[in-house]
Amino acid sequence: WFPEGIIVTGTHHSENGRAILENSGIPVVEVMGLGDQPVDMNVGFSNFQAGYEMAGYLFDRGYRRIAFVGALMDLDLRAAERRDGCCAALAERGLPVNLGMDCPGRSALRLGGEAIARVLEQTPEVDAVFFANDVLAVGAILECERRGVEVPGRVAIAGFNGLDIGAETNPALTTVFSPRYKMGHMAAEMLMQRLAGEEVENKVID
Repeated sequence: WFPEGIIVTGTHHSENGRAILENSGIPVVEVMGLGDQPVDMNVGFSNFQAGYEMAGYLFDRGYRRIAFVGALMDLDLRAAERRDGCCAALAERGLPVNLGMDCPGRSALRLGGEAIARVLEQTPEVDAVFFANDVLAVGAILECERRGVEVPGRVAIAGFNGLDIGAETNPALTTVFSPRYKMGHMAAEMLMQRLAGEEVENKVID
């Protein structure tokens, strides 16, 4: 279709996919992740660091049995980076890192509810759960409400993305806000500069 520029979500590419982008001859901006070797330009953040910071946040509030729960983690590579960051922070603090689970299904409210039920049944010592995204986390809060499980009294719940629905739960969801609008805007500005023949001074923006 001969586009004049491409904005692509993520920094993980197959070998062929990366070659196509590199040889396209047009400006490319990768967003949402932060890569060590960007194809061309990159606007994003470290998902590893996001997971690391959330684990530290929960630790600083007194939680010591922190689980990470995701869905189809072999496909959701950015969520896997957040899990790795969470585990690294827990290991640094001498806490167990194997209390979570990888759910065999696409992220959905119901799956989050099923996951929190399994976590509390299989590892009742867990006092906080960091979910890979807000959809799973909101599903968990709703399930806890149905079961009479106090949040955060019995278990703290955190998510990722900063979706509007997280502000409507009771209590409101603790989450990591990802500035998707800002990243898209900056990526478009970078493309427009290049298309105008101008040099982009900062090709990688964290």
